[in-house]
Amino acid sequence: MKLTATVDDRVLKSKLRRLSAANGKTIPQVTKQSARRVSVNLAYQTQPHGFSSRAHGRGKRKTAIDVRNVFLSPSKAFDAIARRSEDLASAFWLFLQNNQYAKARKIAMEEGIDLTRSLQKQRHSSARNSKGRVPKKNSQQTVVPDDAKRDKYLQKIQKRVGLAKAGWAACARLLGGTRGIPAWAKGKKGVSKVSGSVIESRGSRSVNYQLHNRVPYASDVLSSSSARAAFKREERVAANLLDRAIDANARKSGL
Repeated sequence: MKLTATVDDRVLKSKLRRLSAANGKTIPQVTKQSARRVSVNLAYQTQPHGFSSRAHGRGKRKTAIDVRNVFLSPSKAFDAIARRSEDLASAFWLFLQNNQYAKARKIAMEEGIDLTRSLQKQRHSSARNSKGRVPKKNSQQTVVPDDAKRDKYLQKIQKRVGLAKAGWAACARLLGGTRGIPAWAKGKKGVSKVSGSVIESRGSRSVNYQLHNRVPYASDVLSSSSARAAFKREERVAANLLDRAIDANARKSGL
């Protein structure tokens, strides 16, 4: 689903008009620069929050936890079943070892855990909550007997950490550059270029930019409050730039 950041920009527009008058740049110039900074801020606010290598590592660790909360190893399922009945857990394990998956699945289902030999990625997406995370106990828990399949899927998903940020990085690139955004949050070449778009509209006295993040799950990893925080940060930056421009003009005037 395409994500469009929508906020009340009246305060910011007022600051940008005053900034334009103070620093001599045109309204389109200061607005475009502001939109680029907002794009960077949105990338920063998108999970995993931040731009540091620690944020990247934290995102990978959380992804691993989420995947393992959906696709259980046989031993984890065994432990869950054993809490209710060690005999059933032993039977479950025996059936698995003998490839009697239907019988093993029947026991697992009594604990609300499914069993499948094929890893169905839609279970992962449907298990996510409004914050994009997977609760420890969820209705999509599934035993996947093949360790290699789980590990391969996890590696694939971990490579996507930061890809939702790349949608905003693409917007920043279109608006003048990705300064401030680390490589891991920009996405792969070719992919990142189409993961975000900017629509410019001009009036007689104004210019507006719509920023679109086209990464399918972007809305899962950027809350509306985080989007507002990104915009509020730009309001503070614009106010600071305005103060500096006013001070510079005062010094030029000898005040």
